[in-house]
Amino acid sequence: MQEHFFSTLDQPHPHCIVASFSDLSFWCYKCEAYVKHPLLAPAYTQMHVDKFNALPGQAPITQEDMEGVFRELARPVNDQLVIVTPKVAPTYEIPAVLPLLKKYPVVDKILGLIYGNALGDAWGLSTEFCRKADVADLYKDGKVPFPRFQRNRHSVRWALGDWTDDTDQMILLMDMFAETGGAVSETLFASKLAEWVKHGFPELGDIAGVGLGGTVASVVSSPDFLLSPHAASQRVWSRSGGRAANGALMRTSIVAAVHFGDCATMLDNCARLARVTHFDPRCVASCAVLCAALAFILQGRTMNSSDEARRLTEDAVQCGIGQLTADQAADLRAHVFAPDLCELHLDDPSAMGFTFKTLGAAFWAFHLFKGWQESVQAVILEAGDADTNAAVAGALVGCRLGYSSLPKDMLLALPHKAWLDKKVAAFLSAVLVS
Repeated sequence: MQEHFFSTLDQPHPHCIVASFSDLSFWCYKCEAYVKHPLLAPAYTQMHVDKFNALPGQAPITQEDMEGVFRELARPVNDQLVIVTPKVAPTYEIPAVLPLLKKYPVVDKILGLIYGNALGDAWGLSTEFCRKADVADLYKDGKVPFPRFQRNRHSVRWALGDWTDDTDQMILLMDMFAETGGAVSETLFASKLAEWVKHGFPELGDIAGVGLGGTVASVVSSPDFLLSPHAASQRVWSRSGGRAANGALMRTSIVAAVHFGDCATMLDNCARLARVTHFDPRCVASCAVLCAALAFILQGRTMNSSDEARRLTEDAVQCGIGQLTADQAADLRAHVFAPDLCELHLDDPSAMGFTFKTLGAAFWAFHLFKGWQESVQAVILEAGDADTNAAVAGALVGCRLGYSSLPKDMLLALPHKAWLDKKVAAFLSAVLVS
């Protein structure tokens, strides 16, 4: 290492700092001293995760404890099944898991991300494709019940309390990561997505993937999709007239939970998976900004004030805007830092599926600094593409607050939670456990 340093002395920026994997220290050959600096913090965090499979100051996650988490997740309330309706499968409470979540804050936050996404998606179905004025007239007290909201011709296609295609596709990504041990395979995800489009999840009674967006449908139906998903995606985008839909953003939050200590790798994974169906740079940038924010939360960034939350958001924006034009970057900023939710016009029929609108709604809820239910309901009351807006907002706020802060009565109303628990267990065991 010292020889390499001397070989770079005549360069403008000599390579003078070396990291030790044995004691996680940094040595500067030029000043002949150990060094500490905030710029080295990300490298230190990643080395700590790689060596101990845990963030600095946190205990490594063991298989035994992980099994305990999901054993308790699947434990019936008072040792009896809780039936939401006679036609809905039993779901379960989470009481004794809380001490384990306190021991592993990062697990609490990842679970908050996953189940916050599913809950937001399921709840947001209540006002999806509606106009804000109609929703205000329907729910005059400003409260949307769950799961027994007013159903319509659109929402009746799903079981009471069920999530939609947004969470289904996030689960497909979880399955991919579980199979690969945390690696990205665009073709494996493409094959899972194509299979889901045809059959949904048959074990849940699906006969096809329901709620499929136009962009995803066009890409998946391309003859070369399974072999070259990026090529198919780029071709569909080039013919679309520059449409930047939110179909990649709705599923991508889970990518932040893999390699969250190594933002460069995580962001590369994020871009590769977004481009499987959505090639527009604005779609990729939206996913990057969301996942960067989630990764910063999982790394333990403090957010005890609105100023700290804004700084985290600014750092996340910087991770995504590099691939955008100046006008596109300014548009992204205008949405992410919107001072008022109504300024996003989420129910605009001509643009309700625009990826920046969903991203802006999620960060507005994040900056609200209220509880999960209050934050997400505010987004749902704006209507528009409400299930996607609430799914992404639910994931971001859920990650900040943790699973232990999610509304337990709403978790109980998810008809397929026990099935999802098993999916989550396989995913976390593959990407987190020592």
